[in-house]
Amino acid sequence: ILNPDEFEMVHKEKLGEGQYGTAYKVMWRERREYYCVKSIKGGRRVCSEEQEREIRTLMKLDHPNIIEFFGTFRHEGEMYIVTELCTHGTLKSLIEKHKSEHTSIPNGEIWKYLIQMMLGLHEFHTNSIVHFDIKPANIFLGEANTIKIGDVGSAKELSEMHTHTMEASTTFRYKAPQFFGDVQTR
Repeated sequence: ILNPDEFEMVHKEKLGEGQYGTAYKVMWRERREYYCVKSIKGGRRVCSEEQEREIRTLMKLDHPNIIEFFGTFRHEGEMYIVTELCTHGTLKSLIEKHKSEHTSIPNGEIWKYLIQMMLGLHEFHTNSIVHFDIKPANIFLGEANTIKIGDVGSAKELSEMHTHTMEASTTFRYKAPQFFGDVQTR
């Protein structure tokens, strides 16, 4: 667990807000580098099931195409998750930018992104984890526009899927096929 005094909000810059929480840009004072800190909605509960799942999942995954996890800290009764900061936005914002400019993402870039997404998903599946909310808004662009799969709060281990009821925590349009029938484990 990290010390909350090591982090400084950067002009209260909100990076985004999702179903489970809000992400902020912070400076890690000791390292003099920027990071993303995600606070979780739900008041001052000790730690929600989604938050615990996200932390467990991030701790298991170590891959260049998955958001890097650095730790957690508590501040004023709430838990925060510290991850790498992806400064180039999301795949969704890139698509919207090209759409508004009436341009296309070059085919070579599309293939690069697709391959990187598949490599990241392979890491999830190798660890028997299903993301359940893969969509352009959860695909981040890191340094050199490297794809980073993030927002893993809805991810589940295959073993959990048989013991827990699957909640509708994903975006219907992007739901994983596992939601629509029996999931077979290896």
